[in-house]
Parts: sequence; structure tokens; C-alpha cells
Amino acid sequence: MFLSALSMNVYAGSHTKKSDVTKADYLKQAEARFDRMDTDKNGILTVAEKKAYWAKIKAEREAKKEAKKTEKK
Repeated sequence: MFLSALSMNVYAGSHTKKSDVTKADYLKQAEARFDRMDTDKNGILTVAEKKAYWAKIKAEREAKKEAKKTEKK
């Protein structure tokens, strides 16, 4: 199930660029995201690693939103 969510995020990122995606490119992106998430590099994503990764992504998105609000003022 998690791989499906991971794959959907990879697809979503590729899809927004409005270009075709090869299977090789899709898998390369999925593997790169897996590698970023697997912080201890043991080839297994733990629940803690997944939670930490998504918390980091959420914090980065929030920081970008706040930066944009500050720029507009």
C-alpha cells in the first residue's frame, strides 16, 4: 500500500510537468524518493522513517507558504 502512495506521488510530480513519462523514468524517480526516505540506508522503510520524511516535506511546504506571505507584504 505504501509503495502505491509513493508511486502516486512520483506520478503526480511527473504529471504536473505535462510531459510523457517512461517506465524507466518513473521507476528512477520512485527509487530516488525511496532512497531519500531510507535514512539508515538498510533498504527498508520503517514507519518512523516514513513519518519523519513526510513531516519534513510538510514543514518545507509550510515554510514556503509563509515565505510567500512575507514577500507579498
